Amino acid sequence: MKAVDSNRTGSPSLKEVRRAFERWRATRIVRGDTPLTLRQQSVDLLAHHRPFHVCQALGINATALKQWSASLSALYSSAVAIPTPTFVELPVSPEHPGDATTPNARVLIEFNDGTRAYGNDPVALARLLVAVREQVEGIAEQSR
Repeated sequence: MKAVDSNRTGSPSLKEVRRAFERWRATRIVRGDTPLTLRQQSVDLLAHHRPFHVCQALGINATALKQWSASLSALYSSAVAIPTPTFVELPVSPEHPGDATTPNARVLIEFNDGTRAYGNDPVALARLLVAVREQVEGIAEQSR
């Protein structure tokens, strides 16, 4: 089956989704559910590729792909809106002025229960944010 150019359709190509899976696998901290975005992109590829090729390219199980397809189609048929990720610009704190790109910049994450996470290692912070996002997606999925 012929690959579809992502620029023409607006959806990611098989190669782009494969790279997204590789990035996710390289940066995740703990094993867990595949993020909803990656599941959706995998299912969308079925419009232009055979399931075998999608599974082989992405390194996923055919049963998982089938389950994702069924659960996402049920989700869309129930007319539940899925929130799209948005960029949130964070203000610079007057207590800690400075450019976020400077080596002494720190990031602080405070949860409702008072738990705090902070640091200045960009790689560790990126992994922390990925783990938090995955947990939030998991909670949102369970509440549906």
